[in-house]
Amino acid sequence: MSKNKLQARTSALVLIYNEIESYPPTLNAIQILSTVYEHVSVLHLSNVYKEDFKCNDNVKIYKINQSITSNKNRIKTFYLFVKLYIKLIRENNFNLILFYDPIAAMTVYLAYFLLKPKPLLWYHNHDIAIHRGYSRNTLIYWGAYFQHKILNSVNIFSLPAIERLKYYNLKNYTGKVEIIPNYPSKTLYSHTKTFIQANSDIRIILQGTIDTGRGIEEFIQILPIQIKDRDIKLILKGTISAEYKKKLVNLIQNKNVESKVEFYGLGPYGLLPEFTSKCQIGIAIFTKTDIMNSTLGSASNKVYEYMASGLPFIYYDSPHFNKYFSKMSWAVPTTLSRESLIESIYTIIENYYEMSTAAKNDFLLNKNYENVFSPVMNSILKLEN
Repeated sequence: MSKNKLQARTSALVLIYNEIESYPPTLNAIQILSTVYEHVSVLHLSNVYKEDFKCNDNVKIYKINQSITSNKNRIKTFYLFVKLYIKLIRENNFNLILFYDPIAAMTVYLAYFLLKPKPLLWYHNHDIAIHRGYSRNTLIYWGAYFQHKILNSVNIFSLPAIERLKYYNLKNYTGKVEIIPNYPSKTLYSHTKTFIQANSDIRIILQGTIDTGRGIEEFIQILPIQIKDRDIKLILKGTISAEYKKKLVNLIQNKNVESKVEFYGLGPYGLLPEFTSKCQIGIAIFTKTDIMNSTLGSASNKVYEYMASGLPFIYYDSPHFNKYFSKMSWAVPTTLSRESLIESIYTIIENYYEMSTAAKNDFLLNKNYENVFSPVMNSILKLEN
């Protein structure tokens, strides 16, 4: 490789107006970038997680402590974020800036004139933000507005789901458009494998936001029964509002199944594979019909984390999710009726070894982050050279 090509891959900046630990695909991207670039800088917010995530030695972390206690503090957080971003681009000649959300996009747009020489710009949006419907007094309104302003200046625009492209005005966009599903990384999940012992409890896990529309209440309703002489336990791992938790606790007490439901909060992403592998079945149910929930077929990293751990999962029987999951031999649909849920669990337990093995193999061979991110990374390197 020529000296010029080596110089072209000196440094990259990753920018996200959130906590990295909350977005595993960004963690995975940083891992791959750190094997390509000599130096990778990461600017993000810090609020929940007290320790920096583990990364390679050539990755340097910069963070702004987030305060959302008032609108004034939100604006102050954004000001400090932009200030540190400007400091970084003035002190470094980044070859690539990869930014991940509307407020990060607004940050890049507002300081675009300072980028001299211009690096390659890559915008990947994990979620969807539409400025209509938000108050003009909120950052998300202006982030959603300005993300469209910066689009015509970016070289790569990517999303985790093709269904979300229609929400972006790409009429005058001349760069590359890529779809990068939110698959887990082989770096973390290659060695995890779930198992089910004879006569053990059936541990069913839901990862992510613990909220309505996830099938939780329906699962609680069937916890008093046994399937193939085994108790069912429901593992809920993720964020939950105090109000909804109170509602669930009341239902759990009414059904007298307190010993069969376990709540776990957020934790370091690096520990998640081991935690998940101690369960046997995943819950991949989304019944809400808003933009986010109706476009999750390739965008829900939690669903594919089940697969990567060798967990068969139960999904909601709808046209969108059938499109993605019906061909997976380890994914079982449900209508959420009592009979349907019981039948889905029974089917998985009866065919557990075959389903679990198929899920793990498809992850290792096909549906892993390296497979979908590397081709886009190669496109970036070609543009640099």
